[in-house]
Amino acid sequence: MPHFHVSATKNHHNHNRAAVEKLFTTLAAETFPPLNPLWQPAARLVKKDEDYILTLEAPGYDSDSISVNILDDIVTVSATPPTAPDRADNESVIFDEMRNRKFTREFKIGVPVDAEKVTANYTDGILTITFVSLALRTTPTRVPVTHTPTASTPILQAEEDEKGNTTTE
Repeated sequence: MPHFHVSATKNHHNHNRAAVEKLFTTLAAETFPPLNPLWQPAARLVKKDEDYILTLEAPGYDSDSISVNILDDIVTVSATPPTAPDRADNESVIFDEMRNRKFTREFKIGVPVDAEKVTANYTDGILTITFVSLALRTTPTRVPVTHTPTASTPILQAEEDEKGNTTTE
């Protein structure tokens, strides 16, 4: 009866499988780069009176590396982390969970944003953007309509005739 080395066969299959998975992962990453980063800051949008307040948790950035752009009803926030400090020659990394967390997020507000009245503040890793809508009004604005009569307006002449006024020509 022949003797089979099952463990050698399993190891051979595991090695092949690992090689195929590595090849597939490498090709997929090169062919289909991620559309969104793995990490995005948590965000909250609230409306308080006439103000909208957009808050993002984005620790580890400099305020100079954060960009806020307004276009109609879209608020776009992007940031690039500062470059990592140089390591000393005698320093080696044991493990590193700190990644380059470049991000871009777009928020469709649904109402046009007044770009002249936007403020952004970054403190202790929290970005707070406050803005108002162009469409918000607490009371309607009445626009008076005026009429300038002309000599050829028949309605005005008829009204004057009813009042007993005579017109001279």
